[in-house]
Amino acid sequence: MEEKYKAALAQKQKSKAEKFSYRPSQADNNKFHEVAKELGRSTLQFARAVEQNPLTSDNIVKINEDRQYVQDIMENVVSDLRKNRSFTSLVSAVAKAKKTKRGLQETIEKEQNSHQRLKELTKLVAEVTEEKEREIQNRNEMIAYLKDQIQEMKAKTGMESKYVNKCTKLSVAQTQKICQMAEQHIRKDIDNVEIQLDLETRVNAEIVQYLGKLQMRLDEKLEFWMEKHEKDVEDKQKQLDDLKTLKNTDWKRLVDLTRQYKEYEEVVVEDRIQKEILRRKMEEEKLYIKASIRVQAWWRGIMVRKGYGTYRKKKKKTKNTKKSKGTK
Repeated sequence: MEEKYKAALAQKQKSKAEKFSYRPSQADNNKFHEVAKELGRSTLQFARAVEQNPLTSDNIVKINEDRQYVQDIMENVVSDLRKNRSFTSLVSAVAKAKKTKRGLQETIEKEQNSHQRLKELTKLVAEVTEEKEREIQNRNEMIAYLKDQIQEMKAKTGMESKYVNKCTKLSVAQTQKICQMAEQHIRKDIDNVEIQLDLETRVNAEIVQYLGKLQMRLDEKLEFWMEKHEKDVEDKQKQLDDLKTLKNTDWKRLVDLTRQYKEYEEVVVEDRIQKEILRRKMEEEKLYIKASIRVQAWWRGIMVRKGYGTYRKKKKKTKNTKKSKGTK
């Protein structure tokens, strides 16, 4: 079918070229070849679909519709080639078919996705239903367990309430007994306190009386000691005045003695200075004498050793002199 379409299309182009002497451009040729390839692919897909499915009334209707659609397109293309020397209508028809096909494919994909989503949701609903059933079963078991616990708690609470009532009654009786004993003990304490209070009152009165007498004696002693204090103060003041007078006298005497001491000290210092000067002179004279003696001894030794002065040695006589003396 595709080959027949190409042959018919080539023949029409040849007749048109002879009639109109039309030579399409390279771009038009490329578009025409693309459209031809697209039609070939769609025809091949349709042929495969027909081979897979036998001819039925629906397929026959579909074939007739496609044939009519192709026929209309071809007529429009021929008319466009005759009038405008182009096949724009064919390109538009193919683009429209592509758009329709793309929309159909998108619809199919959406339907498939929806079907897959429906399966997932169905599976999820089944899982949730199963989980809820398990949860309901667990809750029913928990409710049964709690009912048993409530029954046990009721029985236990009844026993505990009886026990608490008995314990409360016993505690109240015990508390009353303790209160009675405490009341008796407090009454005894009150009696003892009253007796002690009377005793303390009498003792306080006696102490007040004793303290009054003691205060009177202390007042008398205070007057005595005040008078004695005044007298002692007068005596001590008189003694102080005498001591001040004696102090002034002693101070004057001390000043005179100090002046005399300074005078005596000056005399003693001068005497000591004179004695020190004299002692130093005597020591110097002794040193001079000792030095002169040493110098004289040194000089005498030199004169002796050198033979100076009176210490000079006598010369010996000659032999002739000795002989002459012998003859005489």
